Amino acid sequence: MLLALAACNTVRSLSVLPGQILIIGLLHRKGLLHLLQLRIVQDKVIRDRNLHGTSFHTVAAGSTGHGNGAVDNIPHLHTQINYAGVGLRYTLACNAVSGYSIRLYQDGSWALLAQDTVKARGSIGDFDLGAVHALHIKAEYNVITAWIDGEPVAEYISRSEALMGAGRGALYSAYHRNRFSRLVIRPTADAESYITRYDNTDVCFAYEGAWEHQTATGFKHYKRTISQGKEGAVCIVRFVGTGFSLFGETGKAVLSVVIDGGEPRSAQVCETGPREISYRCDGLAKAAHIVRITVAAGTYSVDGMEVIGGEVPGF
Repeated sequence: MLLALAACNTVRSLSVLPGQILIIGLLHRKGLLHLLQLRIVQDKVIRDRNLHGTSFHTVAAGSTGHGNGAVDNIPHLHTQINYAGVGLRYTLACNAVSGYSIRLYQDGSWALLAQDTVKARGSIGDFDLGAVHALHIKAEYNVITAWIDGEPVAEYISRSEALMGAGRGALYSAYHRNRFSRLVIRPTADAESYITRYDNTDVCFAYEGAWEHQTATGFKHYKRTISQGKEGAVCIVRFVGTGFSLFGETGKAVLSVVIDGGEPRSAQVCETGPREISYRCDGLAKAAHIVRITVAAGTYSVDGMEVIGGEVPGF
């Protein structure tokens, strides 16, 4: 059994997703420690019926999400070996793994993951399985940093790859009786910690040219909608804030972006998965902005927008 002290860099609510055993320590103002426990062991794995009731799927790895999915800059790897982990920017409850996470395994090895892809790995010498271990992960813009027992173990910088958007905090566990206590989740000191998320069908979006709008897709798309534009199609977004991100599952494309009537800037879009960021711009003045995005090459899909440091005005 691993007993972990979990720390993440703020969430506003708690949502419990399929997991094994979760114990969260809640510190009372008088100093008393209260524990919340959720247990699903291997022989009681949750099964879920699909939409048409013709088949089942089994949850492969346990996770518990924290927050309302608006957390940005804050501090399924299925295996038989026991592990515990903490994560940030958890966006898809239908996936066993989402966002960024640090895992600690029973043999002292560890792994830093982006979605279900390992970005760094290592091992702790003279690992004591019976001791309490502290896990800490921080996500600030495109820099992900992890600590174990107060020592930095990994830093991952997302450059050419898709960036995970804002999401929940998460606890991960194998199907063993692991426990978490003294959970701390707080904003980073030098970055916006929350975004406001808007759907591609909201009033802040306008479209010109050849767009296909799907309004009854699966859960992986925000509010089950997504829009796909062909070469020459134009998307216009309006918001008040210091920056914005466009997210959604799309293939490679080239965009021409004009902010507030300025000079066009070209942006290469890499292939992104559901809820992943395809284009991001920050560092703007806190004011009303109008951004015109033209699909210069390829096809481009947009699922929604995350606004940093403000809100969409009532156009």
